[in-house]
Amino acid sequence: MKEKRAEKRKKVYVKSYGRLSIFLLLLLVLAVVLLVNSSIFEISSINVMGNFRFSVQEIIESSGVAVGDNIFKLSEADIKERLENNPYISVIDIVREFPDKITIYISEREAAVQFEYAGVYCNADYDGVVLAATQTHDPALMLVKGLNLTGYKLGERIAVQDETLFSDYLELIKQLKGYSLIDQVSQADFSDNMDLKLTMDNGLTVKLGSIVQLADKLAYYSPAVDSLEKNGYADAMGQIKGVLDLSVMDNFAFMPSQEENANGDASQGAGENTGEDAGGNAGESGSGDAGGTTGGNADESGDGDTGGTAGGSTGG
Repeated sequence: MKEKRAEKRKKVYVKSYGRLSIFLLLLLVLAVVLLVNSSIFEISSINVMGNFRFSVQEIIESSGVAVGDNIFKLSEADIKERLENNPYISVIDIVREFPDKITIYISEREAAVQFEYAGVYCNADYDGVVLAATQTHDPALMLVKGLNLTGYKLGERIAVQDETLFSDYLELIKQLKGYSLIDQVSQADFSDNMDLKLTMDNGLTVKLGSIVQLADKLAYYSPAVDSLEKNGYADAMGQIKGVLDLSVMDNFAFMPSQEENANGDASQGAGENTGEDAGGNAGESGSGDAGGTTGGNADESGDGDTGGTAGGSTGG
């Protein structure tokens, strides 16, 4: 009898404990629900970091977040999607600072290049994200040609047929930034991937050959320009008419334009070979020539030939 009574008491205890556990769990859930929905977690401060084109208020309005919203009920994915409907905005991070603050970190894209597609000029950032489409070329933006484009959509990267070629474009952008030349390029032509050409703001056409060892080739640009300027190839406006060939490693060559040949005082005629090849060492200080020795002794006022070919080497 005693065993039966003890077993009965045990069953009653287990039932009571189980009911108490359920009651406490429900009570906890209710407390959490009440706490989460209390005014403690209503947003009182919305911060925006990284904006410069758009005001803080514009970013907040576009995000859909408002003071008084519950911090737990915000969807970061929805905030990001709403903001990035504007192609100029990229959301980096959204940080909730409990109990009542939120900070939105963004970066703003800037138009830096133009891609021409089917008669439309697509303004894009350096990564190729299209920001706007227009019917006219903006000379303030680098025009990129020859990438075999297949389409575009605002807020997305320009569509290309050959991803390898687009990777070459990104490598060019990276190296131009590295040498602080990015703002000096008005056009980049990838029509022949073995003969990449740049058109510079100073009038030079720069031949780079293939993308191979691009950094080493671009290292010669500034010394070569210094050499040409010192040897009289630049006009009063700093313009240098001709082709600077950097496609051969450890060397550069300059070919003046036909117009420059025809107008040069020392030229013997546009149809004649009036120049001579010359080489120099960018490290030499005797001639004060940073990039090489120009052909035809353009520094002299006598029979100096400004219509020749200039070459140099920084390799010694």
